[in-house]
Amino acid sequence: MFDSFAANALGIARGKSSDRARLFYAALEKQGFAQKSEAGNAVIRASGIPELYAERVIDKYLWLAGCTQQTREKAKAICEAYLQGLPSKHAEDLQALASALANLLGENPFSENGGEPYAT
Repeated sequence: MFDSFAANALGIARGKSSDRARLFYAALEKQGFAQKSEAGNAVIRASGIPELYAERVIDKYLWLAGCTQQTREKAKAICEAYLQGLPSKHAEDLQALASALANLLGENPFSENGGEPYAT
């Protein structure tokens, strides 16, 4: 989904929102968003957590990449607290799925336009 943070991550220059949105979706298409989403969804379906969608995972990658370091650190702390609150089996399954998706997508799957590096 388009937002200013995700557009920042793709290196889309600031400007009129409608222009940025057009450039954002063109960049995603050019860089294989549909194919990466399809591959990610296959990994998710094979996991024990089929309720997720790769499109949303990629959206969060982009959002975090376009945020400030401070915001990324806060988001990471919230995720870590969430994992600690889950039963251990669920937390392990979620971490395994996250690792599998990270391996599939790579650290920065949409870096072609020179956007900000992703938070890891």
